[in-house]
Amino acid sequence: MILGTIVPNNYFQPWESVKCFLKAAEKYSIFSAQGPYLYENRNILFRYAKKYNQSILMIDSDIIFTLNDIKKIEKDLQNLDIVTGVYCLDNMPYPAAILKGIENDYEFTEPPKQLTEIDASGAGFLGISLKVVQQMSEDAFNNVFEKGVPHGEDISFCHRAKQNGYKIWCDPEIQVGQVK
Repeated sequence: MILGTIVPNNYFQPWESVKCFLKAAEKYSIFSAQGPYLYENRNILFRYAKKYNQSILMIDSDIIFTLNDIKKIEKDLQNLDIVTGVYCLDNMPYPAAILKGIENDYEFTEPPKQLTEIDASGAGFLGISLKVVQQMSEDAFNNVFEKGVPHGEDISFCHRAKQNGYKIWCDPEIQVGQVK
């Protein structure tokens, strides 16, 4: 499994996150993508995973995690298509990045108490299995519209994955932080 991180333009990675990646670098290959468009940065990382024939864990540059969090996702991906842990978004009211589908859109929902299939999640700490990497298109994170409703790159990826028959899971045993 490779680790992919996005560092948006004009943004530096917080030291707390850098320390997490330094520990992970002893065991995992880390790729980064930097640019103004999140969807394209995630697509670049997805292409790296395809090129190296590896599963990928997308980790945003402001996420704080442990090696145990990575290992848990890696273990989950042996049997599951797509897995996220629990982390809260950085804007009020700080919801967890777990979403349920509603008519043509999504809304935030409470994290599950056990490993549970979900409709969508943020991609701040998102593991994608090798099977999904191999079979989905290289532009899997391009934004989509559902009946005129635009979705960001992470929800768009989840939407496409579900259309292709893949399941998205939340593992609440994995709880990562976010620096803001």
